[in-house]
Amino acid sequence: MCILANSMVENAACDLCLLITQPPQTGVLGQETFELAVAGGVFDQSITVIFSGSAVLHLLPQQPTDGYRSTGKLWQSASMFGIEQFFVVAPQPEDVLAQLPEGVRAAVQVISAESAREKMDNAREVMVL
Repeated sequence: MCILANSMVENAACDLCLLITQPPQTGVLGQETFELAVAGGVFDQSITVIFSGSAVLHLLPQQPTDGYRSTGKLWQSASMFGIEQFFVVAPQPEDVLAQLPEGVRAAVQVISAESAREKMDNAREVMVL
């Protein structure tokens, strides 16, 4: 995990930007990442969540981690905590995006690496997980 502080950003587009780069099979990281995101949402923080590379597997419903619930099911409930949209860095295989549950697919926006960088630059705090 890496925390990058951008605290000097005036008029930040969001309070916290999470860049998720690891697949859910890396242990408890998937569930902890979700908990971190929704904790910020519960406290009225503006949260931006970006999935890059194999991290998009967090959004699939059939990706349980031993001893933990499916991260895909967790992310489906994120809108209850104020996280309405997820960003996925292109290119992503269409077959992976097609497997996303309807509720998640509607919340996903595919963006370029440059757009992801802009979102990170315009956040108060950035965490790379």
